[in-house]
Amino acid sequence: MKIPAFTIVILFTITGYCFCQTKRDSEGYIGTIQGISFSQMDFGKKTKQEIFPGYSGGIMFVYTSAPGIGILLELNYTQKGWKIDPDSSERYYRRLNYFEVPFMTHIIIGKSKSKLVINLGPYGSCLNTEEEKTNIPDDSLDYVGYPANRIFDFGYCLGIGYEYCTKIGYFGIEARYYNSLTGIFIPSSEIQYFSSRNQVLTIGIKYSVRIFK
Repeated sequence: MKIPAFTIVILFTITGYCFCQTKRDSEGYIGTIQGISFSQMDFGKKTKQEIFPGYSGGIMFVYTSAPGIGILLELNYTQKGWKIDPDSSERYYRRLNYFEVPFMTHIIIGKSKSKLVINLGPYGSCLNTEEEKTNIPDDSLDYVGYPANRIFDFGYCLGIGYEYCTKIGYFGIEARYYNSLTGIFIPSSEIQYFSSRNQVLTIGIKYSVRIFK
């Protein structure tokens, strides 16, 4: 689930530059995206984990310009976390509930009603609540019983999707990968992990309508 950060930065810079240089024929859209998230935690070392499902969805604003480049701003509520299953008798999972704001370059490929969409750029999120459930003793894993002590999460995301234009609006589906650049735990004498980064794949269904042209 890892994509080099410099690749995202380069692509974001190039498309952003192209957006600034083109003559604009602007359009604005507002809509919603609703879907499911699949999460794991990168601890910097091999850790047996299961894919942890959750909810991901919110509202979005799209501003586009010719020839098919624009920006996408979203406000989402996303559930992240991780789940481990060491053996048949031990269980552990932690759910992290975030308010998240992706700010991405929006690329549209195609001039017909059917279009390929690519979104890429940074995101920032704020931890709202967390939930931990386990039957593992506190001394088995050093994060058991310790809350996340870094509430802000920053990273990059890359999405690929499909949109179809109708008379009542735009319908679409998108798969998106989020990779955190910050850990939820700050290393200390109690927490030994120097990496605790969220890694999330979301799949969402989108609907938007044009609000200006």
